[in-house]
Parts: sequence; C-alpha cells; structure tokens
Amino acid sequence: MQQTEFDMKFSEIQAMFKAGANSYQFKSGDDVWANVGSIHLDNFFTELATLYIEANDGQRSTLYEYCGRQQAIIENLWYYIRRVGKLIETNDDKKWLELGIACSLLDGGRMDYRDTITSLILLRFAAERKGVETRSTFDNFIQTAQENMKKMLENVRDHPESSIRSSVEYFGPTEWKTKESKAPEKKTFWKTVGGLFKSK
Repeated sequence: MQQTEFDMKFSEIQAMFKAGANSYQFKSGDDVWANVGSIHLDNFFTELATLYIEANDGQRSTLYEYCGRQQAIIENLWYYIRRVGKLIETNDDKKWLELGIACSLLDGGRMDYRDTITSLILLRFAAERKGVETRSTFDNFIQTAQENMKKMLENVRDHPESSIRSSVEYFGPTEWKTKESKAPEKKTFWKTVGGLFKSK
C-alpha cells in the first residue's frame, strides 16, 4: 500500500477509536455473543484488521506498535476474534476468519495468550462448521507472523477435533454446543494448550 494512502486510512481509524466506546460492555457471558458486527468496537476492529491485511510489513509494524500503546485495544481484541465467528454464515464468508487472525497478530499475545488461543479456536470452529477451509488461511498468516505468533497459529491450525469441541462446549455460544457434550474443567483444556510460550 502507498504510504500516503496508509497514513490517511490510519488517521481515520485512530479518530474512529476515539469517537466511541473503547471497550466492550458485557454484563454476562451471553453478552459476548450479542449484537455482533453492529457495535462501535466491532466496526473499529474490522477496519483496523482490514488495514493490517492490506498493509506492507513496515506499516503492519506501525499498527502493531499502535495497538501496544492502547491498553483498551489489547484488552478487547480477543473478544472480537471470537465474536466475528458468528458472522460466518456460508463458505463464502472467509473474510471474517482472515480478519480474526489478523487481529490475533495485532494482539500478539500481549495480554493473556490463552484468551487469544481460545478465541482463535472458536473462530476456526465457526468457519469449519460452515464449510470454510481454514488450514490454508492459517498457513498464509503463519508465513508473515512474528515468531511467537507462528507457534500460536500453528497450535490452533493443528488443534485436534476433540479439544476444539471441548473449547466450544465451555466457551462458545449456545447454538454451537451439543446437548450430549459436557463442559470440561478448565484445567483439562489448558493442559492441552498451556506452556506454549514459557521461557526456556
């Protein structure tokens, strides 16, 4: 993207962030899945992720650094990643998978990486349940991701079906769950994904 075009769009996005509520206001767990795509912060993250996808490497670094300076952004990105799964209604809706993964790279695991992993797992499930092929999309983002995020995306891409289903039963919206399944204990789930990024 030409730098002048990037600068203009980035300026508009920064103004957009300041113009509305800069955090999700959830009163219950069910609220996480309500009014997806129709509230200010959803629209802001959609524009931010779209610009990230269109940007070159240097411009992406600018966006990454911007997010790191905005605590409210880092605290809310992982909500968006899981929420947009509800906007995937057909196998033509791959863009929401792409936008969600882009937001995970803007997040960079800088808050609680477990929340980001869970959100990506839910997003992958949402895409695959509607027939979207997810592996190639993850592969494309892995190629340009930061090293720590490569590991995270690979983990989500290769996550076993049984563990995905456990995550959905525990963290997903009601319509994604099965009546037969029982929500797992947190320790069972995190035993599977924990420890990815511990310092050696």
